[in-house]
Amino acid sequence: MAPKGKYTCPHCGNEHPWIVDICPVKNLSVPEVLRLEGEIIDGKYEIGKRIGEGGMGVVYKGRHTIIERPIAIKFLNPQVATNEEVILRFQNEARITASIGHRNIVEIIDMGKFRGKFHYIIMEFLEGEDLATILKRRERISYREAVDIAIQVLNGLYVVHLKNIIHRDLKPENIFIAREPDGHFLVKIVDFGISRLLEKQGEKTSRLTKEGLTLGTPEYMSPEQVSGKRDIDHRTDIYSAGVILYEMLVGSTPFHSDNTSALLLSILNSSPFSPKEVYDEIPDALSQIVLKAISKNPDDRFQTAKEFSEALLPFSSNPHQFQVSPVSEKSKIEAESSVVIEFDKREIQFSPTQLMHASQPEVVAKEEKKKYRGKLWILLLVAFLVLIPSVSFIIYKSFWRNTKNYEKISSRENKNKERADLKPAQEKLELWKVNFDSLPDGAKVYIDGILHEERPVMIQDSNSPRLVRIEVKGEKIFEKEIPVRGDTWISLENIAKKENLDKKGFDKEVDVKKGLKKTKKEKKKIDEEYPTF
Repeated sequence: MAPKGKYTCPHCGNEHPWIVDICPVKNLSVPEVLRLEGEIIDGKYEIGKRIGEGGMGVVYKGRHTIIERPIAIKFLNPQVATNEEVILRFQNEARITASIGHRNIVEIIDMGKFRGKFHYIIMEFLEGEDLATILKRRERISYREAVDIAIQVLNGLYVVHLKNIIHRDLKPENIFIAREPDGHFLVKIVDFGISRLLEKQGEKTSRLTKEGLTLGTPEYMSPEQVSGKRDIDHRTDIYSAGVILYEMLVGSTPFHSDNTSALLLSILNSSPFSPKEVYDEIPDALSQIVLKAISKNPDDRFQTAKEFSEALLPFSSNPHQFQVSPVSEKSKIEAESSVVIEFDKREIQFSPTQLMHASQPEVVAKEEKKKYRGKLWILLLVAFLVLIPSVSFIIYKSFWRNTKNYEKISSRENKNKERADLKPAQEKLELWKVNFDSLPDGAKVYIDGILHEERPVMIQDSNSPRLVRIEVKGEKIFEKEIPVRGDTWISLENIAKKENLDKKGFDKEVDVKKGLKKTKKEKKKIDEEYPTF
């Protein structure tokens, strides 16, 4: 944080006095909302370093001076605060989020206005990164990690929906992966800016959105949201959560296009490829769960976030860590009054009435048997004549369906060759071992922000470097992006030695002509003597 009365310039990175509103280096204007470091709000919230900035506002790290708690302070950009609807939406975010109170929802502490013009929200400070950043670096993540993240998102959504709130803008940027003191990750849903309370029976809701106005991020919007329907309910969030899980598994959203109109039409009319068609190692049952979550018709999706979460539990890395509420009596009754038969990977359910009739014993008098025995050969002949075309039709339909599936998969494989963000469907990722020498006792190893307690660390192959961080007693002792192309050894001792030699050898002033060659030779020698990975 800059000293009292100064701020860190967003243009040049230097510290300037608070009164300087034009960067002397870049000659660019610095708005007042970016010059608030060191100020105190309401006598207890100290504004620290600026940690985020966007079109709608600015986020600072801060400190509660009374209880010595780190906080995050979100300011609404005064340029957009001239719009009353934007202010209402900002305040709506604070009120709605504060009313939820769940570990998977970001905690709101306070809200108000600073200097009579800066609307702000005080919230808990989270260490970690959002899911969008992780996906940008890794493209996709293992299906068990993806399911673990999705379950926590759904646990938060379940409570949100119980409060008659829908988020309406779920996307990777609004899912924050925070680190807990014990090293495990905790998912937090953030940014309820365009959420709204569901209408209660007999009440009118003051909507912040007008009829037909579409709000949200297109790739993650449900078909009913895209079409601008007014009667959107909590199942739009279930669709968005399904799209996010799809993206974590595959590395791409189900529908995407540079043209927004084409994208929206795809969401409304096109059928997505199943995750298993893209990556064969994804279990078929998990693939079907994802496709159900992103069904076009809300009635075909999971009806609650809890139902979605429970379906994912078998694919979690630790199913017991996620608490599942007991099944209600009503659900038990419904479950007992139906029979599920596995046929061609589809479920066929019989209603209680059908079961009742199927289970009743047939009592037929001998006279009736004699009466129908004479006509039996006629019935058999009719059945035979009916079955021949039916069987032929079934065989034809099966052949046609398999042909269409073959064409669909072939089309997908062709697209995968053309698209940089998807890999061929037949490609399988391998697991690599990451070993460490000189690893201190009690050290915690994080790969891309996820704690790995197994030794050696097992990670999937990736085209992108992996961010390796090691902590001892909460202190970071090592952090570096390392390419993993096979089983890897990381020498912490050699890294430390190399860094010391680098400082010794390269901080000296050297002759420009001879120094460049000398520097390259010395660097090569150090690299050969002290291999790091």
